Amino acid sequence: MGTILTKVGNEETMIAFAGDLVDVSASPINHAVYSFVFSHWETEDIELTEEQKKSDTISFVMPEKKVNLTAVFEKKGVVVSFLASPGDAVDTFGTFALSQDIQLSR
Repeated sequence: MGTILTKVGNEETMIAFAGDLVDVSASPINHAVYSFVFSHWETEDIELTEEQKKSDTISFVMPEKKVNLTAVFEKKGVVVSFLASPGDAVDTFGTFALSQDIQLSR
């Protein structure tokens, strides 16, 4: 989950014309439970190098057709914390990957 900022020159815009140099950047959104990181760009409308696909900021010259560009974000682990009374203390804490098995101990 994140946001995309598109600029032509120094102006934020969602409109570009053929020949414009378009700068696009992707930023993850902070979430109360999950952490997101940028993974890659997906498009069938322009050629991106492997380096561009993995960079959260890219530039390209607008072709004479519409460009659909998707920023893909990955969800990272969640923080799990516990409160317990002294007789039932739980000593497992930390950040865990989604679907990761964790073992709780007393």
